[in-house]
Amino acid sequence: MRTVALIAASLLVSAPALAQEKLTAEDFVRQAVEDNRADVEFGRMVRNDPALPPGVHQVGRMLERSSTQMNGALAKLAQDNDVRLGTSLAEQDRQMIQRLSQMQGAEFTREYLQFVINDLERDIKFYQDAVEVEAPDVSQFAQETLPVLQTTLAMAEKVWEEQVAQAELEPGRVEPPPAE
Repeated sequence: MRTVALIAASLLVSAPALAQEKLTAEDFVRQAVEDNRADVEFGRMVRNDPALPPGVHQVGRMLERSSTQMNGALAKLAQDNDVRLGTSLAEQDRQMIQRLSQMQGAEFTREYLQFVINDLERDIKFYQDAVEVEAPDVSQFAQETLPVLQTTLAMAEKVWEEQVAQAELEPGRVEPPPAE
């Protein structure tokens, strides 16, 4: 009997964790603006470093350009859905920018690409969830933006694979670990 009570109690405690709250238009817009603001900065990070591989520059330009282009639509969504927005980067984004800014060469390339790939994978999942949001304008924006995110992810993964192949060809270099 005690075992049954313990199991029942553990299920009650974990039930809220199992029940996923439905994404609201306000939550989506607020988070999308924050993520977009950070993506612009991550794209800019590689702009003026001639030592980086051309593919990393391509990924950075694509990330910055697509995020910058989304700014207008996100601002309109925020206005139309009465969402108040902050103006600063999230703490974890500031920390990642700081961490990456202390790296260079192959270490920077590896960490940067890993971060961008993981971030885009999370963004794609987030936008897929947003397609189900009840606000039609938010749902439409998410649906229209998904291909852009998927294209950027495909490019980042291609550059990652090129960097792994390059590392395998150069003696003495350590192969980058796979993306998480």
